[in-house]
Amino acid sequence: MPGPMLAWILGLGLAAAPPPPQEPAVLRTDREEEARAAFASLRELLGAERLPAERRWAVLATPFEALLREHPATEAARDARLLLLDALEAAPATVLPRDRRRQEAAELLAGLLRWRPADPALEAALEHLHLLDRPARETFLEFLFERSPAEEMQAAAVFLLAREDLRRPGFEARERALRRFAWLRARWPGVLWQGRPCGELAAAYLEAARRGRPHPGDPAPPTRGLDSGGRLVDLAELRGEVVVLFFWGDWGSLSRVRYPEMAELHRLLQERGGGRVLGVNSDRSREILRRVEEREDLPFASLLDAGGTQGPLAETWGVRGWPAAILVGPDGVVRERGLWGEELREAALALLGKGSR
Repeated sequence: MPGPMLAWILGLGLAAAPPPPQEPAVLRTDREEEARAAFASLRELLGAERLPAERRWAVLATPFEALLREHPATEAARDARLLLLDALEAAPATVLPRDRRRQEAAELLAGLLRWRPADPALEAALEHLHLLDRPARETFLEFLFERSPAEEMQAAAVFLLAREDLRRPGFEARERALRRFAWLRARWPGVLWQGRPCGELAAAYLEAARRGRPHPGDPAPPTRGLDSGGRLVDLAELRGEVVVLFFWGDWGSLSRVRYPEMAELHRLLQERGGGRVLGVNSDRSREILRRVEEREDLPFASLLDAGGTQGPLAETWGVRGWPAAILVGPDGVVRERGLWGEELREAALALLGKGSR
């Protein structure tokens, strides 16, 4: 039996919905302009940009209903749905209980998929999939794969479905995930997902499954990714430095507690010369990572791990608990796992001394 959220999505008519009717180009242009004007007017009238994030849903949801109903296929409706999804994220539970939040998210996501299946903006919408329960997420991704003609969206759907399989217990789910990653690597090796080629992401998962978790004394596995500014950082290019890998996410209070400690350690290693902290971030998007870095004044770079605790870097390093710290020596060999505080500081400084001689 499908879960309630799966039934909700199917109830929106995605499975049987006909393609949007084809209208004369002039009429479509007129409707787009009308919708765009209405969207801009509503944003200005309601002061959407000035509203505190937690109040946006309560203020914006009802006024935008008419726009979504009358102009569902327009770019303005797309932008309105994305704006409302952002508002859903910040709405307090007193305004939107969990079940209502899931229902609203399902309707907005299904609207995007039904009316604009090839729109590149769908990638931004995928950051909100966590608002759905697992059956609804998987249903949405299956429809995305079947309906979108854009190979970027098809590749994203396969990648995220494989990630869902990894979250399931049991051998069969893991084997299905690995088959999906292998297919992703073979079919869309150069298609980008969150700035990285799908072939590279899939290969990281497959290699992690083959090698297993690296232990102290093992060579550091391939570790590369984009930081919050879109710059490529490769651990292999830091050979000769002591590197503390800090796996973290702002979603977790235990990670937030470690910010001052890791910032201080990074500054100390930089002052001594030949060392650094390198973060691996599990938040949903590069924009969230950038905001946290600015808010907390974090001095070290962090790689976005494809937006999740089961990203390719977390899988490569066998990270199961968050946050996590792994110490890599200047020779590129894993030295310590699980140290914090004074123990981590002393171990890193001891390696720094060895690397500088």
